[in-house]
Amino acid sequence: MAWLRAASAQALLLNLLTWTALVLIGVLVGGLIRTDLTAGAKVAIIAGSSIAALLFGWLLGGGNGWIELSWYAVLPMLRPIATWTFAFTAVGWTLLIFTYVYLITDGFLLRAWALPLVVVGRNALILYLTFQFFHGWAFKSARLVLPSMPPTGAMLKPLVASLIVLAIYWLFCFWLYRRRIFIKV
Repeated sequence: MAWLRAASAQALLLNLLTWTALVLIGVLVGGLIRTDLTAGAKVAIIAGSSIAALLFGWLLGGGNGWIELSWYAVLPMLRPIATWTFAFTAVGWTLLIFTYVYLITDGFLLRAWALPLVVVGRNALILYLTFQFFHGWAFKSARLVLPSMPPTGAMLKPLVASLIVLAIYWLFCFWLYRRRIFIKV
């Protein structure tokens, strides 16, 4: 039993190192965004980094994904123990998506579409806490206001209830946003 605890502690340490590295990469990208470089230079740096991370994760993981080419995996891609292969691939995809969003908002200066995300992002902590404490109550309340549906529409009832809960939480965040109430750590 002692070997199991030791293996669990090692897996926890590996997870901790991997997730710490992911957070530090986010901090580095945030620092890059705050520099005086042009938006095009920032996009080029972030896009190049994302492609390099994807390629490195693919090479370490033994290939076989987009291209029918595989070899011995140096580090297999395992999400539960957060291997470095998984971390590089996750960073690559995250940075690639971030690049597109940054290009639209700051590169092309199209910011109006992001207001719903800004509203949620400004109070992400209070949103997380209220969801953790009240999500059961919110889903039960949403199901109460739903009308009875025919058998063909009954399978959509959980989706509609989830959309009602999403709207309630977003409206709560919007109320806080309009009153300039921002909960931060």
